Amino acid sequence: MGFLKMPLELPQFRFYRPRQLKKLEERIAGEDCILEISFANDRIEKALDKLRNGLPLARKDYKILCFHLEEVAAAGLLEIFIPQLSQFFNQAKYYQGHLKGLIVSYYDLFKNESIFRVLQHAIRRSNNIKEGMQPASDLLARSSDGKIFLINMYREFNKCSSMEEIDELSKLYLLGKNKNLYIAIIQLIIAGKIKQVDGIELAEYLIGLMDEINNTNILKNSFESFLLLFKDVEFFDNQKIYHELIFEYILERMGDPFRGGRARWMNMNQDAQDVFTLWQTQKNIKHFFGDIAGDYERLQFWKQYSHYFLRVEYFPKLSGAILMQSKDHMFVEFAEVGAMYMFRREIQNVEMVGNYSKRYNSVDSVRKLRDRTGCTERMIHTRYQWQSNFRNTLAIYGYIARGWANGN
Repeated sequence: MGFLKMPLELPQFRFYRPRQLKKLEERIAGEDCILEISFANDRIEKALDKLRNGLPLARKDYKILCFHLEEVAAAGLLEIFIPQLSQFFNQAKYYQGHLKGLIVSYYDLFKNESIFRVLQHAIRRSNNIKEGMQPASDLLARSSDGKIFLINMYREFNKCSSMEEIDELSKLYLLGKNKNLYIAIIQLIIAGKIKQVDGIELAEYLIGLMDEINNTNILKNSFESFLLLFKDVEFFDNQKIYHELIFEYILERMGDPFRGGRARWMNMNQDAQDVFTLWQTQKNIKHFFGDIAGDYERLQFWKQYSHYFLRVEYFPKLSGAILMQSKDHMFVEFAEVGAMYMFRREIQNVEMVGNYSKRYNSVDSVRKLRDRTGCTERMIHTRYQWQSNFRNTLAIYGYIARGWANGN
């Protein structure tokens, strides 16, 4: 007698595997013959030398340079080449390969109106455009200038609701994912949708779109827009899972603003940084005091002071030390309930603890964290009144529990 096999529900592995691995996988699977033709570097240089020295260009030279307009521009020869290219399209009878090269090159130089005009000229001169180039050619032909073409292309892509649809449309328009125009369109889609995340499906789609952009600086404005939506949030207890996914993604791409990701957060709106810091400190307080220490009382207590903390770190090898660092102080708790030690930041801080924990054994490191003579305050978790005792003492130093001042 056989058993009925139930379908196995697997987790969303895409949120756990390295982004670079994912990108490599996509590059291997995705970038195919629709994008461009590769020419040997010496052949490209020979064509550029001809152009540079005013020598006649062969039909093959035109084709090579059409596919490599960025090299023409980098050599400062674009103003020389464009008029010659326009004349070439006036005379040539068949130039489908040249037209394709010009289209895919324009996708990298889409802000150049001279290229846009010669591209439209080439399309008008062609009576028999290949089916594979027809969608791109039609959209180019009915756009009055490069800006309108970008808008028209964006409108087409903005109708998509999945990465599969994005991929299909990219192939339809011969738009490689390494092209500047593709990045600009994806950036516009993200900017339009980042403030409207209202479900897991849209959050996952947005993450897929953001994965397409390797340069994190391009995403900063969108991250900022998203974070500012939560400017007035005091506690992230009831955070929607789809919002949590975006917060986690920002952490993955930007890093911790007080650790390795400090440089990436430069020039970010301070209010947006504060939102992210509050989300992260509350997340860590919940994890360290809740999941690890299993202490709901301390979790709720310190959560009310989370708006003062810049970093909350856990050192499992140092008797489960939980370090909460504000602008002026570092507060030390331990997974096992005992005393809380409050240090001036110049006496003890997270960076110092990280450094001396590598140099000294754990016993000596813990002894430093429990230094009664060096700490500013040492407070005991008594059975009944520790919260009010802590609250009163912390208030002396300017720390007021969020919600407590209002009598809540």
